[in-house]
Amino acid sequence: MVMDATLTTSSPPALSKSVNAHLSKAREIYSAIQEAEGRFRRNIFEILMLAHRFGEMCEFLKQEIGHGNWMLFMWSNFRFCGNTDGTIRVNVERCMHLFRANPNCKDSLQFTTDSVRKFMWGYIPVKARLQLENDEPDRPGAHHLTFINQFKKWNQQRRDGHIERFDIELFRHECEPMLRQIAEIGGRDWFLRVIT
Repeated sequence: MVMDATLTTSSPPALSKSVNAHLSKAREIYSAIQEAEGRFRRNIFEILMLAHRFGEMCEFLKQEIGHGNWMLFMWSNFRFCGNTDGTIRVNVERCMHLFRANPNCKDSLQFTTDSVRKFMWGYIPVKARLQLENDEPDRPGAHHLTFINQFKKWNQQRRDGHIERFDIELFRHECEPMLRQIAEIGGRDWFLRVIT
């Protein structure tokens, strides 16, 4: 069987002036996108390094001010970071997180991918989360172990010496009605067996 070595190719149809004009404009716009993306990449590297330096300053200040006083100090002295206490906290903390994740880095190209992503979330619009049918907060009922667990915690603190003194008569007075109710719920015989 002999094959014809010549391939027939059809030339594309001629484009109208309107299509050519739109194609030319599309090339021009995409070229502008590429230039803008290049500027964005250069700017983001600068933003990351500045945020890292700011986070480092904030970490130093937090150590100097002390952990328990940091929030009030931040809200009072970082008014330049936002209009509300919440905005100030978010802006300061995202820079501090970036620094903590990359404490020894001198170049934003060395930053962890995860830390950069988390920092960049501040530039991404929040996703709308629509309320779904039957989507309600779970409100579990009271559980009988809740007050027992609370008592165990309190008693452990008392045994460890964290509770120095308390009025034993007031303690007896406050506990008596509860103990009577526990005896009623659990049964008199059970209660007597427990306390004897």
